[in-house]
Amino acid sequence: MKKGIKYSLIAVFVLLLIGVGGFFVWSQLTYEPSKELTTLVNIENIQHEDDAVILQPKKSNGKGIILYPGAKVEPEAYSYYGKN
Repeated sequence: MKKGIKYSLIAVFVLLLIGVGGFFVWSQLTYEPSKELTTLVNIENIQHEDDAVILQPKKSNGKGIILYPGAKVEPEAYSYYGKN
């Protein structure tokens, strides 16, 4: 009986360890911007400040847009919205 409990606890611990490790690896993988983005947007015009990607228009009208990237996509992938 004690061996069964011991093996069960070890199995639960190993499964938990594999689950946490798998989640960590999965959370670190993100989708890069596509190659097509370089034809739409000049990559040199993208500014990085802290954790933000900033696109400045050629002419400013005082309006702007804020995008929060999600679904494990890099923020630069949304830069075609800010192309001039």
